Amino acid sequence: MDLKRLAKKIIGERRWARFKFLPLAALGALDHFRSVRNTLGGPLNGQTFREQIFLELIRRIGFSAIVETGTFRGETTEYLHRTSRLPVYTVETHPRYYAYTKMRFLKSGGITTHYGDSRSFLRSLAQDPALVQRRIFFYLDDNWGEDLPWREEVQIIFENYPRAVVMVDDFKVPNDEEYRYVNYGEGKALCLEYLDPLNERLKLASFFPAKRAELETGEKRGCVVLARATDLIEKLRDMNVLVSKG
Repeated sequence: MDLKRLAKKIIGERRWARFKFLPLAALGALDHFRSVRNTLGGPLNGQTFREQIFLELIRRIGFSAIVETGTFRGETTEYLHRTSRLPVYTVETHPRYYAYTKMRFLKSGGITTHYGDSRSFLRSLAQDPALVQRRIFFYLDDNWGEDLPWREEVQIIFENYPRAVVMVDDFKVPNDEEYRYVNYGEGKALCLEYLDPLNERLKLASFFPAKRAELETGEKRGCVVLARATDLIEKLRDMNVLVSKG
């Protein structure tokens, strides 16, 4: 659904003429005051096994903070903060969704919202010496068309955060085609081959959901969990919610 049709749906056909010329940020703030959610099934795509993976990661790894790319309406953002009780730094590239979540979390301690390109955001965040040597969980969930940011995001993260653990949403799960993933055609599918240019230097270990998609709930989107530090890789190998692919 394009933005105009979405706005009409949110506001209503009769009111659309009154609001259609407002800037996107103003519309986002209006969405917040009208309690618009449009959450795509809830946090983490409404996937209960994805939640189990996240909770096990939190329990076993001992993170200091969480970084999210792709805030959207903030349902996953709020969930990550509430269940982990960790500070969450989140970035959104769309002005309407950013304005919405800025208002939503205005009085929420522990959630810091940012507007802009995720790659610039990650580079900026890496300037904080208090973060780069700690265990940080990164949840990459931004997807705005054929500008694929994930390879650059993963590179920026592991070049600056050696003790990071990264979960990438919408990723192809090997040998399970029922898990949905981003695929814009030749060379533009979110899969292990997409990350190959990084692996020769970064030596990343890859882990996937241990439960098949037919037993998952919600949107049934695939994911991969990546790590580089040897001790963290061993912890991931020991989790029964994940299976190793490298």
